[in-house]
Amino acid sequence: MESELSEHEEHGKGEKCSVFSEKICDSCKHEMENTIIENIETLEKFLLFLFAVRSGYSQVNHGRSNKLKYFELHNKIIRIFLILQAIRFILLLIFDSDFLSIILADPFIHLSRRKVIFILVIYAIVALGLFREYVLYLEGRNCFSFLSTFSQVRKLGFDKRSFKMTNAKLQRFRVIFLMISNFFIGLMYLCYFFVPILLILVRFNNKIYSEILSINIASLLWVPLETHSIYFAVCGVFIIATHIILILPYYYFQMMSLVELLEQFILKKESVSLDIFRGLSSNTIRFLNGFDDLNRELKYLISYVFVIFSFMGDTFLFSGVILTQASTMLAIIFAAFGMVVLSVIGIETFIVGGFVSQLLVINQLYLKLMRRSKFITTKNLKLFEVLSRITSPFNGLKIGDIITVNRMVFVQYLVENASVIMLLSVNTRSLLE
Repeated sequence: MESELSEHEEHGKGEKCSVFSEKICDSCKHEMENTIIENIETLEKFLLFLFAVRSGYSQVNHGRSNKLKYFELHNKIIRIFLILQAIRFILLLIFDSDFLSIILADPFIHLSRRKVIFILVIYAIVALGLFREYVLYLEGRNCFSFLSTFSQVRKLGFDKRSFKMTNAKLQRFRVIFLMISNFFIGLMYLCYFFVPILLILVRFNNKIYSEILSINIASLLWVPLETHSIYFAVCGVFIIATHIILILPYYYFQMMSLVELLEQFILKKESVSLDIFRGLSSNTIRFLNGFDDLNRELKYLISYVFVIFSFMGDTFLFSGVILTQASTMLAIIFAAFGMVVLSVIGIETFIVGGFVSQLLVINQLYLKLMRRSKFITTKNLKLFEVLSRITSPFNGLKIGDIITVNRMVFVQYLVENASVIMLLSVNTRSLLE
């Protein structure tokens, strides 16, 4: 009691609790939750502003009618601009004409390796555009219902009963949610100003733009179109990736809360009753059902990211070596983009791979508790069905219908990307000579 009073006295002096502490005072907890709710509202505004989904967090039919008024028009504009950019760079790739380069404001005019750059840009436009269309297709088939979880957080707050988390794990979830949401919100605000500046710097880096006035005039038209296309395409991927990354800790800390509860019962000396097993079993089944629903909604989208975006990261990273002779600035931009894409996918693969290992921990804890149970364990007991489902080889986040993510997949991912980069190096050696 004295420690609690001293803690409140310290906070009265203006000091705040550390967000990384498992125990924080009510005022700091309330402040953190308000910040998170503000971030959730900001993220939904980005979802709607970028037209990444039709209905924000209201993933029900009656919630969509109010948000579809201008969606179709703006979505068609984004789609037309992306197609226009793809056609533009295809023309620049096919026809080697200075007149056409001036009219289309070619940012890479007269640069060596410019055709390699065109191929990479076209690939990125197609990959980002198809990702956007696939997200809208999945939403139309009600495969983005996990977004309603964010609406639940905004309405109910961080209630440990509705979240099915312990106090310690709920606090960790708050911290992770706050850090990730702050990072991506800042990143999307930064992109709003960074994209046009980057496009202008790329042109200033090309000496032709200081010699030919007409190409600068043409750029006045094309730079805004490029900015619009890049911002909506790239940030559209960012905002969807943000929500997927944020929803994974929600299920992870639910699972870790279940581990914590099982460990607490094991530390107790008294035996465990059948009612306690029933409660634990229902929590386990609820978690597995929710995670299966998330898998069913996202497995094909994740496979798209894992295959298409990973190969795009490989090619962009390798292109940094090829483009050093053409432009150091472009080489750094392309290599950095590829490294970021591969790093994000690799880190998420490593983290998600821990889901399967924790399920095995839950299975072992259940078996320990069963040894101390008061009731007679029979084959007809519901608990055996729970244990059978926990140890199923199909648990864990899926990549399509083939791969279940575990830590070994992370190792294979690193080896596969290294082999792809080596393959590109061997087959494009002539470009370096």
